[in-house]
Amino acid sequence: MTGQYGKIEGVGISTDGGALFKTYDAKLTTEARYGAFPATNTWYVAAGEWPSSGDDDATPTGTNGRVSIPKRLRKSALQRPDGHFPRSLAEVAPPAPACCYKAQITGTTDGGATFTTLFNSTGEFYFNSIDCSPSTPTKCCAVGEGFTDGTSCGSRIHCTQDGGSTWSRTYWSPCTSSAQYSLMELRYVSDTEVWAVGSELNSLFASAQFLHSLDGGQTWAQDSTKPLQGFTPLGLSVLPDGTAFAALDNTITQESAIAVYD
Repeated sequence: MTGQYGKIEGVGISTDGGALFKTYDAKLTTEARYGAFPATNTWYVAAGEWPSSGDDDATPTGTNGRVSIPKRLRKSALQRPDGHFPRSLAEVAPPAPACCYKAQITGTTDGGATFTTLFNSTGEFYFNSIDCSPSTPTKCCAVGEGFTDGTSCGSRIHCTQDGGSTWSRTYWSPCTSSAQYSLMELRYVSDTEVWAVGSELNSLFASAQFLHSLDGGQTWAQDSTKPLQGFTPLGLSVLPDGTAFAALDNTITQESAIAVYD
């Protein structure tokens, strides 16, 4: 898994079915978000943050100075300098918001002993999912997004053919005057077939997007045979036979759903 553990932004690996995890520092300058583990010792971590991501920790509410309960609250974060804990969250100052968009990918080829930055960008977007070819661990793609509070509004896919030494933006959907675009998850089916899911966001409702590549992520086509208006895909799983399942959120009815592609 990827994420934050204490002060470590990185990877947790279990070799006993999840009973115990060993943590690895991915050497990030931003927040670990998604991971890909295409080989025993080859791992990638896609990371990033956005201007309001500091709100995930604590957000002021009302006029009395109180803050909402942090999503990733750790007990030590509440402890005062005198060693005591506050009587209420009113005494807890919210953290400063993140400065801007950040996108970073780090990787290891020695099972986490060392991590190297393979991609780094500030001010434009942040990364969501990353995945790699099941047969070629040096071929990977990652999806990212930026919105109107950044300098490069739109969704994109970045791919590498050489383990991260070089990256190419193989898909780009810039914002328009009426819509913004999001990409959440990407999954390889084979060395050549790849799916990515996201949504078009407009003032009325979201509309699901399913992107399909048959050349390992170098070119993409939008599948529109079964449009799902009102739905935002948040997760994707693809079986070896090409059957795909997407987890959906309906922004109109506030309901969850599963879509299948076979």
